[in-house]
Amino acid sequence: MADPITDPKQAGERLLAFEREGRLVRGTWHGERDGREVACLLGAAAGINNADQCPASLMPSWVALALPSLFDGQSKEHAVAFAIRWGEAMVRPEWTMIDWDAVRAEWLAFVVQQGQDAAAAASDYAAADAAAAAASYAADAAYHAAYACAPYDAADAADHVGYAARDAQADALMDAIKKAMGVARG
Repeated sequence: MADPITDPKQAGERLLAFEREGRLVRGTWHGERDGREVACLLGAAAGINNADQCPASLMPSWVALALPSLFDGQSKEHAVAFAIRWGEAMVRPEWTMIDWDAVRAEWLAFVVQQGQDAAAAASDYAAADAAAAAASYAADAAYHAAYACAPYDAADAADHVGYAARDAQADALMDAIKKAMGVARG
């Protein structure tokens, strides 16, 4: 495998090309199908096989650690739309000016609220107990927000509620990034 891609614009363009060509897949970093290279969101964008290999010039490590779980946990249609939004954001010059601490804080606040809402909406004891555990897990992730691993934990917090929760988490992350890019643009 070649060296990881370090330029956000190039990474975004590569990700968008993988999506256009139908080579974007979930559940695997890299592979081959029908004689063509396929890759997940991070594998396509950065040309890597592990989130720990993601260059800091593309995104902070907490984002790279969160993306595989977040991307794989979405519904198929939503994951594709998320990848397009992600690639389109990466090619913009504001990508290099994102306040990632602000993005992390906004995203974690959403995930914690999501877990609390799920616990409150649960109609039976077992569902309420599972949702409360998810909310507690998300709250623990928020507590650890000062540490790089917190958003990875937060992305896993909604496993109990399926694709809809991950779809919403992906939207919340992209909305926080879009907001941060708007601030950077001035």
